[in-house]
Amino acid sequence: ISLQEIYPVIAISNIGNVKFSQQVINIFYNLYPNLNVFSFKLVSRNNYEEYVNSIKHSCLYVNLDEMVGFKKPILEAINMGVNVATFDRRELSKDTELIDYIQTFSKDPFEAASFLAQYCIYWLSNSSSKVLNEVNALKARINLDKYSDQTYLESVKKSFSTLQENRVKFFSSIKTTIEKNEDAAAGI
Repeated sequence: ISLQEIYPVIAISNIGNVKFSQQVINIFYNLYPNLNVFSFKLVSRNNYEEYVNSIKHSCLYVNLDEMVGFKKPILEAINMGVNVATFDRRELSKDTELIDYIQTFSKDPFEAASFLAQYCIYWLSNSSSKVLNEVNALKARINLDKYSDQTYLESVKKSFSTLQENRVKFFSSIKTTIEKNEDAAAGI
């Protein structure tokens, strides 16, 4: 993505949290009408290509999903060179690798809107290359390879292989026990 392709768009993921997202957007536009140059794009993972393009061209990815059981959407955005923000989350607070780099705010729509306004002013006040360099520095500090699709796929394959091996051992032990019982019963 070239610097000219980054727009004043805030990409929002809001799975299970539509009402909160609507509140944040409404508060943002009502309290900060001078920032109406920014628009919001609700991203959906139903069409992955559109999802990726929406995030790539945004100046900020805000994850407002009710639950984030895994970090992949956040890491995808960082990997695309986009700053990431979300509300304070218990599941991220224990992640020492990411907690210092992801911008967070409380789960209050007014504070979220205030944070977004501060970020928008920062984005408008700084060159796009400075913002992009900051995200690229973050990418360099985080080992994103361990979160790649290939790594996840290998991990799932390994888990299934281990599960299959354990199932074979389990059913083999049952078969052995049955055969011993049959042999013992025939010898009586």
